[in-house]
Amino acid sequence: MTAKIRSIRKKLVRFMLAVLILSTALSSVLLYIFLAAAARNNAKTSYGNQALLVRMLMLRELRSIEQVNLGVMFNSTIQNLLMDETLLHSYRDRNIIASVLIDHRNFLDVGNITLFSLDGRVLASSEGYNRDRMIQNLHFYPELEQSQGAPVWITSHIDTGDDRYGREYVITLAQKIRRLDTVRPENNGIPIGYVVFNIGETFFSSLIEEARWDTAGSLYLADREGIIISHPEREKIGGPGLSPGNTMVFPETRIDRKKGFLISTQPLDRYPWYIEGIVPVRIIMEGANGVITIGIIVSFVFAFVFALVATRIATAISAPLGRLEKAMASVDLSGTETVELEESPVKEIRSITRSYEAMVTRLSGLTEEVYRSKLRAKEYELAGIQAELAALQNQINPHFLYNTLDSINWMADMEGNTAIVEMVTRLGDFLRFSARGTAVVTIGEELDYIDNYIYIQKIRYGSRFSYKTECSPALRNIPVIKLTIQPLVENAVIHGAENLSRPVDIVTRIGIEGDFVRVSVSDNGSGMDSETRERLLNKIQTNQGIGLSNVYQRLKLSYPGGFDFSFTSDPGTGTEISFAYPLPPEIF
Repeated sequence: MTAKIRSIRKKLVRFMLAVLILSTALSSVLLYIFLAAAARNNAKTSYGNQALLVRMLMLRELRSIEQVNLGVMFNSTIQNLLMDETLLHSYRDRNIIASVLIDHRNFLDVGNITLFSLDGRVLASSEGYNRDRMIQNLHFYPELEQSQGAPVWITSHIDTGDDRYGREYVITLAQKIRRLDTVRPENNGIPIGYVVFNIGETFFSSLIEEARWDTAGSLYLADREGIIISHPEREKIGGPGLSPGNTMVFPETRIDRKKGFLISTQPLDRYPWYIEGIVPVRIIMEGANGVITIGIIVSFVFAFVFALVATRIATAISAPLGRLEKAMASVDLSGTETVELEESPVKEIRSITRSYEAMVTRLSGLTEEVYRSKLRAKEYELAGIQAELAALQNQINPHFLYNTLDSINWMADMEGNTAIVEMVTRLGDFLRFSARGTAVVTIGEELDYIDNYIYIQKIRYGSRFSYKTECSPALRNIPVIKLTIQPLVENAVIHGAENLSRPVDIVTRIGIEGDFVRVSVSDNGSGMDSETRERLLNKIQTNQGIGLSNVYQRLKLSYPGGFDFSFTSDPGTGTEISFAYPLPPEIF
């Protein structure tokens, strides 16, 4: 018996040690995989955010430079002097032009602005430029001539005629100046000169340095050919970047295992360049390897401690089992009567005996519980089938409604009742638009939907209100969230026109404000006082309502980065409700 007990103890110890060794090895491998993946993901997020920050700074400065360039091109003084060719050789007028260029350059103080006449002569420069240099001698002149007046960005090069930069690298924005004549519009667009804006490459590299990129890697500005055009290390300008040239560059941060680098690329929208940051993967993994080593050491220490504990646990388990075996061997198992274990003074055995009895009782309860669970599952299955049938029926209902409207339309047409034909046609279009599954439509589609709504309401209200839309054709293709304008018009009809005896004018206006689309609906109805206005605005913003509150909440969910929702109203003068949302990037 003693030998058997020792054998059980040995088997338990060996089994637990085997499980421990396998679990330790597996946990070490999983720990390495997890920490390595975590290190890579954290690095991708961190370095991706740094590259994105530089992209945002770069885009802001590029747009500011273009704004200054436009200010120079359409400056009235420069326009007048360039159109009056008799003054182009006057020293006084050259100084006037130079002072204007300096004023514009001071907005940014990042470069040298030079003005050329139409025949290519240097007229003036904010920082000085070689007077003997002709624009036809600049290497980018053919590209400038083919641009048809569009701005042309030239990658890093050396312009020896520039007094400010000399032998330093510059990035150039060049553009042909066209005439802006408000007196004689037929002269608009006639070329009258050129503007060349040289920006020092160090300006761009200083923006790159603000990201505080890892010194073991590189962060630089490259063109679509994959050539570096701005780099904190000047000697690398003109060399190849890590990404291949002549390929489409997408905003992404990835691990290139073949090259052994983390690569983050951020294209600059419509500009022909992209930000690229690279960091060796070994640098990323250095911190993770230290953590992994510590983790493995801790795992083996834990394994040693667990081995000692396992031995004690095996002994604690085997000894009570031996005593239990003796107690059960002493029970008479002959005959068919039920065998009852004798109450043992040993706590472990007594606990096992009582657990066995409780287990039988619990099994009976579990059997009943399993039966009930199966019954509930059948009920859920039946409920799911009923819900599916209801969904299919709901698909049939709109189809039946459209067919019914078509039948009414046909009957009215046969009777020659054109008013009902038009009414039913408009209602059908109205319902089809409402049932469309898409969440975004064009402004033009939304306005057409509103026209159907107004036509239907006109039948009810007659001449009690008038409606018009102010929207240029160019804005009708801009996307808008479906059913955000119509609730504003419906609010104006119901609350602006319904309670007045006089006619009410309702106007929908669509316009552009900077980088936002502004939508407003106004009426000259009864209006409201400031207390009522504030109470209504609070209900809208706290989602207490349906129409306007629904519009506000959908705008809030769709544009978490920023939108505007406001309205003004005064008693007796009417109400104006408007909202603005960001202009989609593809519109720029």
